[in-house]
Amino acid sequence: MLLIMGGFINPVNPVENAVANELYSAVQEVSPNSLTAKELGGIINALNAHNLGFGLDDNDFQTIIGLSKEELEAAASKLKVIEW
Repeated sequence: MLLIMGGFINPVNPVENAVANELYSAVQEVSPNSLTAKELGGIINALNAHNLGFGLDDNDFQTIIGLSKEELEAAASKLKVIEW
């Protein structure tokens, strides 16, 4: 399988992705607060959004952040501080 990103062709092995997905599922069973890569990316984008120099309206939010407001709220709720 080939994945085209940024003008480059990258071979992608779906078996490796299947293994990673199985590992992630197993970790989720014992630690359901683990963030997916998409959730972590959305949180990082949200933290950096102030550097854009403009506010985000509802139409641009998901495009810039990579998550809907509801998805970002769910991801952020996984970040709990036990001791501060």
